Amino acid sequence: MRSLTFASLLALAVVPFAACDSRAVSNNNDSGTAPSDGAPVADALVAPDSSPDAAPPAACRLLPRGPATTISDPAASASTPSIAHQGSRLAVTWLRSAPTGHPVVRMRLLDRDGAPQSSETTVGPDSHAWAEIAAASGSGGSGGFGMCFHTDPQYQSRLAFRLINSGGQAQQWRELSPDYGTCYSLISLPDGGWALGARHVESVQSKATYRVDLLRLDHDGAVIDKPLALSTRSLSHGASLTYHPSGAIYVAYTVGGDEGNSDSRVMVQRVSASSGAPLGEPVAATSGIHGVASAPAIVAVDKQLLLAYAEEREAPADARADRTVYVVRLDERGAPAGSALPLTGEGVRGGYVALAAAGGGALLSFTEERELDADSGTINSLEVKVAHLDASGQRRQDDITIAQETAQYLTIGRPQLSYLPGVDAQDARVAVVWHQRPGKDINAQRAVHLRMLGCDATTK
Repeated sequence: MRSLTFASLLALAVVPFAACDSRAVSNNNDSGTAPSDGAPVADALVAPDSSPDAAPPAACRLLPRGPATTISDPAASASTPSIAHQGSRLAVTWLRSAPTGHPVVRMRLLDRDGAPQSSETTVGPDSHAWAEIAAASGSGGSGGFGMCFHTDPQYQSRLAFRLINSGGQAQQWRELSPDYGTCYSLISLPDGGWALGARHVESVQSKATYRVDLLRLDHDGAVIDKPLALSTRSLSHGASLTYHPSGAIYVAYTVGGDEGNSDSRVMVQRVSASSGAPLGEPVAATSGIHGVASAPAIVAVDKQLLLAYAEEREAPADARADRTVYVVRLDERGAPAGSALPLTGEGVRGGYVALAAAGGGALLSFTEERELDADSGTINSLEVKVAHLDASGQRRQDDITIAQETAQYLTIGRPQLSYLPGVDAQDARVAVVWHQRPGKDINAQRAVHLRMLGCDATTK
């Protein structure tokens, strides 16, 4: 996701958004049911709006701007959303189950306040994995969006790419390769082209092996050159891409954790955006991780890099292991430039990390799961949170709870976020999407929810 800055950073280590609506809201969806399309998930306590002519405050903090809303049809199960912004519009994709046959990728356009601007449309047919969407950029870009997704019509698996214009109309999708499954990450490049990380699947003696590959595409989505293989031994739990102002693409991906090897690690590869050639060898951004590392997230913050990942701690055989979310600053090679900072504590399983650059720092979305006292009738607690970080990975404010469920049967997963800077920072926005099934009903459908964040101008 592209890094776009607004007002200069000020003191107090909090985000310098200019004056905007101040709205404090409840973080819980206590109803236990999926709301109707566009209906609020939680009640809002709305403070008076700031005057649009008022001078920007010295400092402010991020808070939810109104309640969460459901943007997918609650009658059909939806999961694994992806989000991107283009100008004043947001585009959200998700995987929707079908009554018969394969799931499909659905999309919806929203305005910068999160209000729906279109109905759901199918943009990815016959899919068994989520899509990734990114805004077009550069002189060759369409001004709309690009989307990569996995499709398998007639059970013939392939990786595909599709352009979507700013009005939400999708062009004919283009097959990239039959040798790929999930598209892990998609970014646009300054020249109007694209880069994506995908899972390569190969069958050797009836045994499937996986690795992460980097593909570069032109502005129409055609593959430019031979894909770059990034790992030779990987369970391929995910990859994340970011474009750096130096002209390099940085790819973070996981390796290890397979073939009885209990250790895995996050690697970072630097690649020339213009030629696709590797710039040096892959660098280990983490030491050996017990168990399997979750999919990492990487983002360029001005000329610096931040990496987030989740590491599973060792635990006795009869105990449930904690999983800690870490963030670490990287140098230009992709190696750690300091110690990794833990963002979650004891007794917590963190995961599903995603990063977006914002205002000289970064926003990190993640999940937290806690196992509670079974005697009370409550088994688990799940939360979606957002941490606002400076360029070194330090928190600028307390984490923001976006959604919460506490019940026996839970599904909250894969939060993603997008930062909309605005021309003068007055109306800066942060959009967070995730999928959720009300925990009080195991038969309830999962739905995709959205919540907007903005500046609380009254908090100094």
